[in-house]
Amino acid sequence: MVIRYEKLKENVKKYGGKMEDDHLDDLSVHYLYVKTFFKHVNPTPASKEAREYYYDQAKKYWLKRDLYTQAMIGLIMQRNEDNLVQKYSKILRERSFNNDELSMYWNEGNGFYWYQLPMKASFIIDQLFTEAVDNKEESDKMKIWLLKNKQTNHWKTSKSTAAAIYALLLQGEKGDISQWVTESVQPVIMVGNELLNTSITQSESGTGYVKKAWNAESINKEMSTIKVTNNNKSIAWGAAYYQYFEQLDQIKTFADTPLKLNKKLYKVVSTPKGDELTEITENTSLKPGDKLKIRIELRVDREMEFVHMKDMRASGFEPENVISEYKYQGQLGYYETTKDLATHFYFTYLPKGTFVFEYPVRVVHKGDFSGGITNIECMYAPEFSSHSEGARVKVR
Repeated sequence: MVIRYEKLKENVKKYGGKMEDDHLDDLSVHYLYVKTFFKHVNPTPASKEAREYYYDQAKKYWLKRDLYTQAMIGLIMQRNEDNLVQKYSKILRERSFNNDELSMYWNEGNGFYWYQLPMKASFIIDQLFTEAVDNKEESDKMKIWLLKNKQTNHWKTSKSTAAAIYALLLQGEKGDISQWVTESVQPVIMVGNELLNTSITQSESGTGYVKKAWNAESINKEMSTIKVTNNNKSIAWGAAYYQYFEQLDQIKTFADTPLKLNKKLYKVVSTPKGDELTEITENTSLKPGDKLKIRIELRVDREMEFVHMKDMRASGFEPENVISEYKYQGQLGYYETTKDLATHFYFTYLPKGTFVFEYPVRVVHKGDFSGGITNIECMYAPEFSSHSEGARVKVR
């Protein structure tokens, strides 16, 4: 670092500029951060001068850095007993987002470098708030976001996993570092008026998965209400689902989920101005040979990985896109493949936002058909799933 500092002074003298200008780089910030673990080591005069220069640069230009580096500068301030850390923490707090589902997080998105991953920024900010602010409520909210992030995303490197686990266990020097892993009181689950047995002997080891089946004559309307009581201090959550048989065209949209689907069918009408799309309703006249376009609108409220979407077709339709291929749409890449029953979409990474997918089909048979529904599911978190409503299509 001393060599970098001396080289900087030479360049400023040779090429112009001022030492007061922004010469702060990420390596210098990481150097200052590492040195906070070795405060007992006395620096040489040259090293002390270089540290003081980059420390002043960090205080002056920290807002120009990315979120991860800003939090690291805050930790450097805290460990050097600089009161400015409270101001920096307040600014970071004001830029955060809070909601009941995802708790406390920073909506910075993904970047190209490892330190631009949302979970990396959340880890270092959690560490800053634990050490400097000592606000357990906010610290727990950030831990909740990390766990919610893990539900639908994988931590790609051992470094990221180790950092996340450290953040989850971090409770401050005076806190119980093992609270989030030692609490194991089983939840109390009431299905209607019946108490569900959630003892360790009845649940799956590690996951806590509990399965209970009822005969048809045992099911009553009170069982539609499920009440869960968590007797631990740390958070707990789960998922419940039920399966039943229904006619495809009678299925209603399932909107109470982070994934929302809206499927519509359009008739392609040729005009002198080009093709126009007319939405298909009960009164739309269709005949064999007509060209249709299926449009699927997908809304996602968080980043997800390994997602599968399946769009079922009416049996009287045949797809025009029969060759499987990888496609790009805006910032989204996905693999599309056509099978006999449905068209499948596979997403390795599905970012937050709204996306529209379209593909053409041809009407080939007369009849009264179920239009099919669209299903979507996060493959490693099946509790995150949804489907569109069903419809009927008549071809005369």
